[in-house]
Amino acid sequence: NGKTRFQLNHTGNILSLTSDKNRLSRLMIYGDDFVMEIYSNTRAELARYIKGLKTQYSSEQFSLEATTDRPGKSGGVFGQFALDLDKNGSDKTEVPTPFANSDEIKSWINRLATDNGIQVTDLKTSSIAPKDIYQGIQLETTLSGSIDAFKQFLSNVRQSNKNMLIHKLSLISTDLKSYRPGKYQLKFISKIYI
Repeated sequence: NGKTRFQLNHTGNILSLTSDKNRLSRLMIYGDDFVMEIYSNTRAELARYIKGLKTQYSSEQFSLEATTDRPGKSGGVFGQFALDLDKNGSDKTEVPTPFANSDEIKSWINRLATDNGIQVTDLKTSSIAPKDIYQGIQLETTLSGSIDAFKQFLSNVRQSNKNMLIHKLSLISTDLKSYRPGKYQLKFISKIYI
């Protein structure tokens, strides 16, 4: 739970810096790896995004891995970034209402999605290896909606204090032409022990 809160807090920081001139192309968390790509109208706008990152992170915590000009009339530039966060970063919080079973997990995701105007396009749970005395459940879900809806959805997941560990998360634009804010897809895989 603490690790999930830590990861989603940084995800919220990254998303708070996006705008109509600096749009999220993709963001991925895989274990401790945290990478993202920003599409900017111009290199000057990308520089403004980097300046915003510098207010959130030290130069040791994030790096600009590459910039790529976008071909064609639309133009623009992509910036690929990596965050180097504390591998043990987490807070210690109690889990006041842990999940009890797979049905409760599915119901929770569906309710959060509905509350935030997001569509669930795929949702499944499966058993995984137990840990100590706890039964393991893996949650895989795919959702579609707007970038603003996902900002709120991920904030709600972070604040929920549920007993889940995000193993993999990807948030991508599904409109690769203009990166409209209403066209995003979120996929994540979580491990849950009950």
